[in-house]
Amino acid sequence: MSKPGTAVLELVAVDDLRIDFDVPQAFFARLAPGMEVEARLDMLGASPLSTTVLTAVPASDAQSRTFLLVTRPAAPASALIRGMSARGRICLDAGVLGVAVPRDALLRYPDGRTTVRVVVDDAAAASVRERRVESGSGFDGFIEISAGLDAGTPVVVRGNEGLVEGQRVVIGASE
Repeated sequence: MSKPGTAVLELVAVDDLRIDFDVPQAFFARLAPGMEVEARLDMLGASPLSTTVLTAVPASDAQSRTFLLVTRPAAPASALIRGMSARGRICLDAGVLGVAVPRDALLRYPDGRTTVRVVVDDAAAASVRERRVESGSGFDGFIEISAGLDAGTPVVVRGNEGLVEGQRVVIGASE
C-alpha cells in the first residue's frame, strides 16, 4: 500500500528519446542545431549511432566547466534505454589548415627525436630520406605536423622502420 503523493510508477516515452552530452564550454560557440554527433552507446558495443544536435543549453556547470548538448538519434533507435551511458564524437573545423600524416608514418626515438621517411622522386629513381619533424595533436589516426614537413610531401607509412637513408623505393600502394 502506498501513501498519497508517492510515485508508484514512472511513465517513459520511448518514441522521442534524446541523448545528452556534457561538452567542454570552450566548444559552446561552435555548436549549432542540426550538426551531426556520432554516439557510441556502451551497452551496444562499437556500433555508432548518428544523432543530430537539437540544442546546446546555455548554462555551464561551474564545477566541470561543461554545458549540456541535447541530441536526437537520426533514425529510430529501439535499442535505446533511458539512463544508458554514451560517448559522443563531434567533428569541428579547427579553423586552421595544416599538415597531418598517418600515425604510423612517425618514427619516435629514445632521445626525443621524431622523424618521418619522405620519398624523394628524382629522374633516376625514388629514394627515402629521413626528415626530422615536430608533431602536434592527434586526431582520427593522424598526427599534426607543426614543423619540418611541407604539404604534399609523400611519406612512407608502412615498413618505414626498416628503411635506411637513400634506399630506393617503389612508389605505390601494395596490399
